[in-house]
Parts: sequence; C-alpha cells; structure tokens
Amino acid sequence: QWADRTSMLLLRHFVNELRGRRIIVMATMRAQPGSVAAQMMPELMRSEAATTIDLKPLTTADIVHWLEQVSSTAPWVPAAESIHRRTGGSPLLIRMVIESVIGKEAPLTIGHLDRTLAGRSDLRAVLAAILGQVDVGDQELLGFLSILGERINPDGIAAAIGSTTEHILRALDRFIAAGIVKYNAAEGFSFKHALLRDACLHQLPLASRPALVLRAAQHLATQPAPQAGRIAELWMRTGTAEGWSRALLWARRAAEEAMRSYAFDEACDFTVWAMECAENTQQVEPELLIRSGEIFLAAGLLAKSLKYITRAVDLAEAADRADLMATALSVLPGVDTGELADPIRQMCHRTLKKLSTGPSVDRARILALLAADQAQRGAVESAELLSAQSLAMAESAGEDQAILEALAARHLALCVPQRVVERTALARRALSLAPDSGGGISALWGHLWLVDAAFQLGDMPGLTGQLQNIHELVGRYRSEVARWHHLRLQATRHALLGEFGPAAEKSEAAWYLAQRMGDASAIGMYYVFSIQLALIRGTAADLPAAVDEIWSSAPDMPLVWINIPMIQALRGQFDDARSTFEQFRNLPAQLPTGFRWAPTVSQIAMVANLLGDGECAALCYQTLLPIAPYYDGDGSGAVFSHGSNARLLGDLALTAGEPDLALSHFATAIAMDLRIGAAPSTALARLGWARASLASARPNAAAAADQVQRAVAAFRRLDMPGPLRLALELQGRRTVGSEVLSAREREVMALVSAGRSNREVASSLFLSERTVESHVRNILAKLGLRNRTELAAAAAGKTLRV
Repeated sequence: QWADRTSMLLLRHFVNELRGRRIIVMATMRAQPGSVAAQMMPELMRSEAATTIDLKPLTTADIVHWLEQVSSTAPWVPAAESIHRRTGGSPLLIRMVIESVIGKEAPLTIGHLDRTLAGRSDLRAVLAAILGQVDVGDQELLGFLSILGERINPDGIAAAIGSTTEHILRALDRFIAAGIVKYNAAEGFSFKHALLRDACLHQLPLASRPALVLRAAQHLATQPAPQAGRIAELWMRTGTAEGWSRALLWARRAAEEAMRSYAFDEACDFTVWAMECAENTQQVEPELLIRSGEIFLAAGLLAKSLKYITRAVDLAEAADRADLMATALSVLPGVDTGELADPIRQMCHRTLKKLSTGPSVDRARILALLAADQAQRGAVESAELLSAQSLAMAESAGEDQAILEALAARHLALCVPQRVVERTALARRALSLAPDSGGGISALWGHLWLVDAAFQLGDMPGLTGQLQNIHELVGRYRSEVARWHHLRLQATRHALLGEFGPAAEKSEAAWYLAQRMGDASAIGMYYVFSIQLALIRGTAADLPAAVDEIWSSAPDMPLVWINIPMIQALRGQFDDARSTFEQFRNLPAQLPTGFRWAPTVSQIAMVANLLGDGECAALCYQTLLPIAPYYDGDGSGAVFSHGSNARLLGDLALTAGEPDLALSHFATAIAMDLRIGAAPSTALARLGWARASLASARPNAAAAADQVQRAVAAFRRLDMPGPLRLALELQGRRTVGSEVLSAREREVMALVSAGRSNREVASSLFLSERTVESHVRNILAKLGLRNRTELAAAAAGKTLRV
C-alpha cells in the first residue's frame, strides 16, 4: 500500500513476463483507497496470471492456535475470545496485544485488554498504549527522533540537541524496553516499525513541533551526505517564509540528485515541491519552469511538461526575454507532439515575433519546430523549405544541438519511401553529433531513423543492431521514451517474422508504459498495432476489448480513421464497412506525397482489398507503384511492418481484375519476403500467387496447388486462421471445420461441446478460467460461430458457417 508508481509498474511488467513459468510472486497490501497501489491494482489484475486472495480477519480458533505455539503465551489461551472481540481479528493488533502481556500473570483479564487497547480496537489505540509507557521527560526527545527518520544516530542526536551521547543511549535503552526502538549490530538503532515512528510524530505537542522541525532541518543539513529531500520536507513543515525559501533550494537539489540517479518519479515529486515553495515565496521564474519541464519530459510525462513550458514562455514573453522563450521551446524537439501541436505552434509564432530578424541559433530552433509541425500537417513544400532554412542557420552558427534539431525536422520533411537514402544520411550525421549534444535522446533519434530505414530496405542485420543500440540507451540513460520505442519496435519485428505471441506481449508492455507516460499518441499506436495484427492473422479475436471506445479522443487524420472500416470488415460487417469507407476511396489521388502519405494510402489499399473494391484498388495501385522496390515503411515511425510492398501491389492488381499483373508482383514478393524471413508475408504472397494464377488467362493448376499447400502449412504453423480458411477453401474444401484451430483450442472445443463449464474446462486442462474464456472467444471468432450451441453443433460434425 506504500508502493510508488515505479515499483507497481515494475511488478506489473514482471508478472506479465512470468506467463508459462513456474514462478510465484506474492505481494501483500492493506486496503488503502487513494494509494498508488490501489489505483493501479485493476490494471495489474488484467494479467491472466494474477490472482487475489482476500485475507479475512483471524478467528478465535486461529488465535488459540497462535497462542499455543509458544510456551510463554500458552497460558493465555482462555483469553482468546476476549482478544478476538477487542481486536476484530486483526493480526497486527493481536500480535501487539500478545507482546504486551508476555510475562504478565495469567489469566489475561478483560480489564487488562481494555487498558491495552485504550477502549478502541484499531491500530492507533495500540500504538498509543505502547507510547504511553514513555516518561513525559522523554516524549520531546522521542518526537525529535521521529522527525529525523527511522534510523537513529546517537552521536548526531546528542550534537543536535546539545546533550551527551551517554544521555541519548540511556534514553534509547528505555525506548527499547518500551518496544518502540530496536537495535542490531548491522543497522544500529531504529524505530521498531514505521507505524510507531508515525505515531510518535502524531503525539508530539503542536506547540513544540516548529522548534523541533527547525532544529532537525539544521542538523540534517550539517551531515556529510545530507538528505536533500528530507530537509526540504522539514523546512516546508515550518510554514514560514524562511522555511519555504530554504525548502525551495533543497527541493531543487533533491530533484537534481534524483535525476542523476535516474529516479525520474522522485525527481518529479521534488519538482512539484519546488514549485509549491516558489509559489509561496513568489519566486516562480522562467528558468525554474524550464527545468521543471525538462524533468517531467525525462519522466515521459509529456502533457505535464508542456504545462511548465507554456508558463515559462508566458513569463519570458512578459519580461521581453525572447531568448528564454526560445530556450523553453527547445525542450520540446524530439517529441511526437500529436494533440500538443496547436499550443506549441502558437508559442513558436509568438517567439519568432520577439526574436531579431537576422540568423541566430534561437531562430534556427524555432524554425525546426515549425518545419516539423508543417510536415505533420501535410504541408510538404513548406516543411522542406523551413527545415532547409533551419539547418543552414544552425550550421552557420556551429551549434550542435541546434543542428540536431534541424536534422530532426529535415528528416520528418523527407518521410517518404523514395527518399530513404537522404534520411539515412541524416541519421548518420545525427549520431555523429549526439555524444556532444543532448546525449541519449539525440542518439535515440538517429537510431530510430535507422530502424525505419532498415525495415524499409529489408536490412535485418541492421535492424537487429539498431535495436541493440536502443536497448543500450535504455540501460545507460533509463529513458522511458527510449524504453517505449524499444518495446514497440521489438513487437513490430516479432510480427514481421510471424512471432505473434511475443509481438503481442511486447506491444502490451509498450502500452502499459505509454499509459504511465500519459502520451495519447503512444497509447493510440498500441491499438493500431493490434488492428494490424488482427488483419494479418485474419481474425477479429485479436482486437482489444476497448478498440471501439478510443475513437472519441482519436486525432482527426485519415491514417487513424481508416481503421474503422478495417475493423468492420474484419468483423464481417461489410455493409457498414463499405459505407464508412466511402469517404476514403478518392483520397489516394488527393494526398500530398509527404509525411504519412505512404502508410495512409497503404491502409486505404488494404481496406479496398478486404472489400473487393476494384476501382479504389486500381487507384491505390497506380499511386503506390513507385514504392514497389521497398518493404513497408517510410521513416515516419514503424508501427507495423507487413513485409514487401510488392505483395500489397499484387493484392491490389488482383482486386482490380489484373491477375497477370498480380502474378509478377507476387513472384517478386515471395523472393523479397523469403530473403528477410518474413514468414507471414511470404505465405500470403504464395496464396496470392495461386489465386492470381488460377484467375489468369493461362492458369497453372499444378503450380498453384503447390503454392497453396505451402501456404496452408505456414498458416497452420504461424496460427493465421483467416488466411488458412481462404487457403483451404481454394483447395476445394468447403467445410473448414476445426483445422483453423490450434491444438489447445481443439482441446477446449472438445470439452465445451461436451457441455463442460469454463470452470470445469479450466480444471481439466490446468488453466485459469480467464484463459479458457479467451480460448472460447477465439474459437468462435475463427469458426465464424455465434455461441456455444453452434460450437457444440460444429463439433458434432454439422456444417460450419465459413
């Protein structure tokens, strides 16, 4: 219940990695509404491997068993009912009560229990009873110790209060006798429990607290390695003007120490403290806000970072400090702004009006931001012009960081497949500058650009090397952004190779991290990946449960909204899909050839193939023909890779009624996808070749049969139920039956069709009920069935709906 966000995220990630392993992780927590653990528990419990056990209060019989275990407590067995009635069965309270009566004469009386619990059956009463054993003369010292923390240094305490070490040691002996403090050779003196320390602090008289807090803060500041965060907290407790001012300094110091240790969550917490102190002392300055924005950005909290940067720009503008406005905005390059684009664009224009008209580093940085914005909005010519101006200006000034930002904008402006060579050169140059400018995040840009190029060129060794480079950056800089990229790109690579299980796991891990960062575009990419995974496997069962709920907050761009008719088609809702698709059919002829052009047209093309829309397929074919030599990708950030563009062109030609043209593309696709090990795309190209051959003017039935047989074997091995169904139908097998199911799914189907409940199936196959539910959903989706009744009929040998 006291776990912080990072610890809970680590636990969630670890649990997801344990699937299929013979390992148990046990975590305990109290019900504490509002805690980080309570808030994140529902997400943790989504894992099929997670189970909760609600620990009920102990019964009287449990207490009897407890008392019987030790000779010194056995005489108190007759009092078990009284202990249970007054403690409510709380193990912690029971333990404290038992410890308080050890050595007392039996039997335990009700009066003694009442005195121990002070008439209340909750924890504070027990703690108060323990603390009540402390003499009045020791209470102020005990309070001072509780202010300092759980660890107790007798020499330091003596120096802080002007006493002697001998006096402090005698007091500690009394506290040990009272059960408040403990001692061991390894750790020295400390409070027996954090709850006891908190209770000591709670009982400290209000009148004496300010002076003791002040003394504690001054004492801790003199230590060889002062705890900046603890000192800041103490100064804040004083509530005085001096306290707020001093707390501001210590909170900023604590934030920087946390940043150096890559403890980004702690750095954010201390930054919030610093801002609170600055507000109370009216010391909010642009520089503090800029650094706060940098810290929150490092933690991956993009929206919160922008709030600090926006306020910094506002203050700098009011002070007529254009340089600070530009400095604040320079925190943001390298971030996929998404929904944050509008406020950033407005701040850029405000800053340009304040800057001098001549070339400068500040102007180069703002032009780079605007170039990136223009690229994302589809203003291709403007993006190229602004990025060229920014790069020339940055190079003239010789400022490496400004050059990197200009390179990033230039790369975005050139995000079309045909300019992959130029983009690769930009990436190499960014990496050559990265060690001296921006460190990890700058190097990350270069490696990400090279990953995109590797996907597009089919350079698998290069892709593996770049993923390793990004992994090293994650370890070196502990960057949440780098970690997210590494996870999602691993998922993309797994899917390309047909490793769908690992692909889904990595994608889900990236989604958890995106939620943690609060990045809406990163969260959206998880859903896009899942839709593409469902598309290539040919089953709606892969679609996330919340996929229909995300559109209310989705950005207004064709690349996003084309997913709706794709989902409808995957679900077999073809009339709805055709109606929704109507608005996209003519877009391929209208979109400028720039950022997001290739993926948008490709997605439209895929839906045209799903719907058998020959007219739109012909338009997409002509539009995408220039990118035939490449694999899927354009430099805008690989979300999914379907393999060779030649296969997509073959599908389009076949849909458009040009089977002979399609044959050539499919033959090329088979060769290209075999070369890189893209098993799903290879199998799909074989199936496409067979269909095209049988539909051509000169069909080759023997060769087509061979290609279909190879495709069927691959679809079974890869678990691609949709394409497998089509391939089996092409072989002339009209009733597909359970051949599209995995071995485990066939086991589940047999038991379900025999009338077994999910719980009974789970028990028989040693699975969780949730896993069985998932299998049943997949079986129904793969076989095109609506319910368990139809499933039973299918298992009995009746004709299945295909």
